[in-house]
Amino acid sequence: MIALSSLGLAILALRRGDWPSHGFPAVLLATTAIGVAYTLFSEWLNVEWRGAWTYAVAMPRLPLTGSGVTPMLQWLVLPPIRLFAAQRMARQTTDFGASS
Repeated sequence: MIALSSLGLAILALRRGDWPSHGFPAVLLATTAIGVAYTLFSEWLNVEWRGAWTYAVAMPRLPLTGSGVTPMLQWLVLPPIRLFAAQRMARQTTDFGASS
């Protein structure tokens, strides 16, 4: 849900309705930045302020924010992989349509 919302906001903010064929790098960066920003806020809100959950002692945490390293790594790795896959699928669909 966060990833889809981040992607939608990035596409709207950058006015890239033609994504993923055009403007891919900007949408990728904006989506990742929005997702990271939301995750940092959510982690801070739920761990530090609300106390809704806590991290295990073994969880490495980021020094400035106190957020877990794993949620940040997930945002830096998984969305770019999925967005590159979406771009590749769009190219294949476009190439398939052009050859018909």
